[in-house]
Amino acid sequence: MTRQNFVEIKPKIGQFQYTSLSYAVFEDLPTYEILRNNGEAILIRCENPGALMRELHFAVNDPQLVIEAAAALPAPVLVTFVPTEHKRLFLENGFEVYGEMQDYWVEGFWLRYEQN
Repeated sequence: MTRQNFVEIKPKIGQFQYTSLSYAVFEDLPTYEILRNNGEAILIRCENPGALMRELHFAVNDPQLVIEAAAALPAPVLVTFVPTEHKRLFLENGFEVYGEMQDYWVEGFWLRYEQN
């Protein structure tokens, strides 16, 4: 991802109801790959060497788009900041809990998909 890509994407994130990109800064994203950037979704993937898996970042109104994108990537895939209200949907679609985030106003789950 280039700095220009980031500058173009960052203001669009607020147009979506669900996102894992709220606190993203360019310095964390230069090796990331944009999978989708349109009115339906922003989907960005990267390698997470610390977790030994791919990571999928998102900005969507429909969480099903995140599930479909994760299923299309080689497993395992880590999806962070999944809202509590969608945890069950992700678990029903083959994800498992990898971690939980509760830090003041930030709450959500880190879920791993491994069914390819």
